[in-house]
Amino acid sequence: MKLSFFIAGFLLFSFNYTLAQTDSLATKSFKELEDLYIESIYTSHKKAKVYADALYTIAQKGTDRKRISKALYRKGYINFKLGNTKEAQEYTEASLKIAIAINDLELLLQNYTQKGNIFLVIGDYLKAIEGYLKAKEIAKQTANFRDLITLSYNIGLIKKQIEDFSGALHDFKNNLTEIEALKSSSYDRLEALNCLALADTYLRLENTDLADLYTTRGLQKTSREKYVELHTDLSLSKVIILFQQKKYQQSLDLMLSLKKVMHDINSKQKLSASYLYLGKNHLALQNLSLIHISEPTRLGMIS
Repeated sequence: MKLSFFIAGFLLFSFNYTLAQTDSLATKSFKELEDLYIESIYTSHKKAKVYADALYTIAQKGTDRKRISKALYRKGYINFKLGNTKEAQEYTEASLKIAIAINDLELLLQNYTQKGNIFLVIGDYLKAIEGYLKAKEIAKQTANFRDLITLSYNIGLIKKQIEDFSGALHDFKNNLTEIEALKSSSYDRLEALNCLALADTYLRLENTDLADLYTTRGLQKTSREKYVELHTDLSLSKVIILFQQKKYQQSLDLMLSLKKVMHDINSKQKLSASYLYLGKNHLALQNLSLIHISEPTRLGMIS
């Protein structure tokens, strides 16, 4: 009886809290919500989705087509990050349609890039490269360094997927050279992204030493507090490297330390990778244990 009362009370509290949160967001301006969305996008996808939904609700109440397109793009982005590719495509296409109508270069670039990202994950590399090349033409017009480096990175990802490893390595290394030349901490995230891509490419080429070098460099440029997903991806890379170096206990310990953040990020792909390497490390340690147990017996039989 007491337990039922506690559960009912907890549910009522949660419901009232949700209502209060929704009401508080309703009083915020479009700019305030957008700032909250941007602040949360690298740390909590769940929070970012709440802000993206609120942005769209506010945008729909007005007639500003740029705001509506922005809100649709934000919804597309967060759904993509949450693995909802169908919804991501729908919101991105809706945003792109408006961006074309109002000829907004920034929104055109963002949506073509996002289309490329979605098709890359789906595995349709031809459509992905089409999206990236359209975005690159716009980036050349605006001469935005960050956009040009991001698109070069994205095209490198496609080369990696189709196993043009030398082409991918060239793109990622060239990006790092250009970022280094600027000597600005504002590009730390881009530097870490390219380090991660290099590490993954070298892992596919079975060059663990170079994979470790770039993983370490990437981790030095980011933190779990600032860029939780990117830091987690780099940590996963380290898990794989430690496993390949046969440092199974270290690999397992690192994987276990990422367990909570993995569930918070709620990425199916990352969770699959984590379960895979939990299993691989447990099996490797179990096999090592069996070898150590059986070795004295074999030696005893020989003598």
